[in-house]
Amino acid sequence: SWKQSWYPYSWHYHYYGTGLALTEEKTVYGWGSTTYGDLGTTSSSTITPAMHYTAIPIKIKKVNSTEETVEDLKNIVQTAGGGSSGDQGNGSYTHTLFLDEDGYVHAVGYNGNGELGAGNTVMDGDLKKTSLIKNIVQISGSSNGNFSAAVKDDGTVWTWGYNTSGQLGNGTNDSPKLTPIQVGGGSSNAMKLRYGAVFEADGITPVQDKNGNDIVYNKPTELLTTVYIEEDQTFKIEASDIQVEKS
Repeated sequence: SWKQSWYPYSWHYHYYGTGLALTEEKTVYGWGSTTYGDLGTTSSSTITPAMHYTAIPIKIKKVNSTEETVEDLKNIVQTAGGGSSGDQGNGSYTHTLFLDEDGYVHAVGYNGNGELGAGNTVMDGDLKKTSLIKNIVQISGSSNGNFSAAVKDDGTVWTWGYNTSGQLGNGTNDSPKLTPIQVGGGSSNAMKLRYGAVFEADGITPVQDKNGNDIVYNKPTELLTTVYIEEDQTFKIEASDIQVEKS
C-alpha cells in the first residue's frame, strides 16, 4: 500500500477528486484532478495541465524563479484544499494549500477569486506564497465557497478569496479579497499607513534606492507593509495620515 511506500501521516481529498499524501520527509505526493494545476503541475513537469488529471501519484513540485528550475516542494507539515462546484454543475474550481515548517502558506490551483491569497488571480500551475501572513499553524480551504483560511500562532484567523456572502468574516461582503484579511466581524479594524520615508542616521537625509531614487512612500493608494531599513537608518511615518479603517 502507499502507506508502506511513503509512510504518510497526513492526507487530504478534494471535493472533485484530488488526493494528497504528506510523507515523513515532509514532501507531498498528489493524484487525481489537476484541471487548474492543483498538483503544482507546470509545463516543466511530467504531467501537463492539459491532461487535467493523473492516475498515479506524482511528487508536488514548485518553480524556483531565481534559478529557473523546477524542484520538489519541501518542508511541508500540513496540507488542505478547497473549491466550489462550477456555475453550471460542469466541474469544480479547486485549489490546494500547503503549510511549511516556517509557518508560511503556499497555494496552487483555481484562483479566479484570489483563493491563493497571492494578490492576483493568476492561474498558471505554479505554487504561490500567500501574501502578508506568516507564523501560521493551521490551514483550511472551504468545501463550497471559493475561499481559504488560516490560523496564526497568536490565535487570530485570516481569510481570503470569495466573499459575496460574507464568508471571510470581516463584516462586509466586498469580494474578492486577493490577500488575507483578519476575521473579526464589523469591529475588525486595521491600521493603514500610507505615507512615510526612510532616512539616514541624521534623520534628515532621505535614503536612496539602487536607482538613486529617494525611498519615499507618498501615494494615497500605497499601503506600507514591509519596509527594509539598515541598522543606522530610521523610518518615519507622517503622523497626520495614520488611519484606522475597516480591513
